[in-house]
Amino acid sequence: MTDSSIREVHPPNLGWLEKTLSVKEVDFLWNCIQQRQSSVRQHLAGNITESNDLIDEGSWFFQETLFPLVRRYETSFKDLSLMTGITGEYYLSNFWVNFQHQHEFNPTHNHTGIYSFVVWLQIPTTHEEQNKDNVSNAELKSTFQFQYLDILGKIRTHTYYQNPEQEGTLLFFPSEMYHAVYPFYNCDETRVSISGNITLKPH
Repeated sequence: MTDSSIREVHPPNLGWLEKTLSVKEVDFLWNCIQQRQSSVRQHLAGNITESNDLIDEGSWFFQETLFPLVRRYETSFKDLSLMTGITGEYYLSNFWVNFQHQHEFNPTHNHTGIYSFVVWLQIPTTHEEQNKDNVSNAELKSTFQFQYLDILGKIRTHTYYQNPEQEGTLLFFPSEMYHAVYPFYNCDETRVSISGNITLKPH
């Protein structure tokens, strides 16, 4: 029997969006990579072989893919622009590609801007194969992980176990949300991902 004098209170929390890109969107991103610009590796936190600026030609990816995700985030979770006190227009402020080889990683970090995203375009390993000989229970080889605090101040995680089936997946999240990319091993192929930040341009 339910005690009507007791009311549950669930405090609001933010989340992230997960989107499977269309063939057209993936092809556009690979074309951006073919036209990649100067290195930005010195500005990034990770141990990465190569990172380069990308150009969103005609603002196509922002208009077709990213801005609809901004609006979806606002309806599903919260309009994060309200937390900035800034009135303006969203734009793609940073857009880059990462090429990672075995042993390379991106430590726990966050981004600038209001929203950020990552797209996995090439995942050369499977999580199960990478972790079959683990000596611990962590099984974090070849993973992407979000990290956040719960109401008790404890660090909680949500881990994506990376496999080729996830190629073409985009994660869209608040820029201040911490995340990490763990290394893979015993594979000479390259892991390719795209990241970017969306910022407000004040009126």
